[in-house]
Amino acid sequence: MIKPLVATVALFALATGTAAQTVPTQQVGSATLSGVPSIPVEVREAVQRYQNSRAAQFEDWLPDGSMLIATRFGATQQLHHVATPGGARTQVTFGAEPIAAATTIPRSDRFVMTRDTGGDEWFQLYTRSLTGVATPVTEAGTRNQSPVFSKDGALMAWARATKGSAAYAILGVDPKTGGNPRRLYQSDGAVAPADIAPDAARLIFVRSLSNREDQLFELDLKTGKAGRIAPKADAASMPTHAICRADGS
Repeated sequence: MIKPLVATVALFALATGTAAQTVPTQQVGSATLSGVPSIPVEVREAVQRYQNSRAAQFEDWLPDGSMLIATRFGATQQLHHVATPGGARTQVTFGAEPIAAATTIPRSDRFVMTRDTGGDEWFQLYTRSLTGVATPVTEAGTRNQSPVFSKDGALMAWARATKGSAAYAILGVDPKTGGNPRRLYQSDGAVAPADIAPDAARLIFVRSLSNREDQLFELDLKTGKAGRIAPKADAASMPTHAICRADGS
């Protein structure tokens, strides 16, 4: 909200060509403005085309060849379904909170969507289909991101952080049947799954040490033991993601 407000004030100053005069303090949303003149209605309306622009963002394919897209309708980004090439979009979600992402569960007509509350970035994961209601997978007070799936869709793994703790965990669950997630791995630093091997026996995850260095690890899902991939690789050249090859390597 702050950036659009600053842009609006700047546009008004350029349009009038006059210096701002001291006015009483104003409360606009969560911002307290002092010495900022009131913005004329016509200026507010003029910048709406830039503040409320609408764009379509591809999310994932569904098994029948149709696709999920995210489009901002009103004040939030929601999921839409496009059944055929060039077809009309049909809105799927209508929540008060925006949908951050959606990923189809392999071999299923259901998908997992990511959503937070009030922009707090403590994301929760939900499963749902094009019809029906969303089923929560995660719990309040946690931040959940980076869901990845096994080839058969029987395993979903994701990263979870808990408020007040520096520990991260990689959890796993069968998204088709639900139930209590199991802890696949835990770390004192930020970790996130990148991919699951075709045989669902191993998982590649990324450990982020800084904004300049990531480390890749392979996790044996049966033993819970992890080993670093290419430990002697130069930090600057280390990739930030990995994809398991079809042959399982």
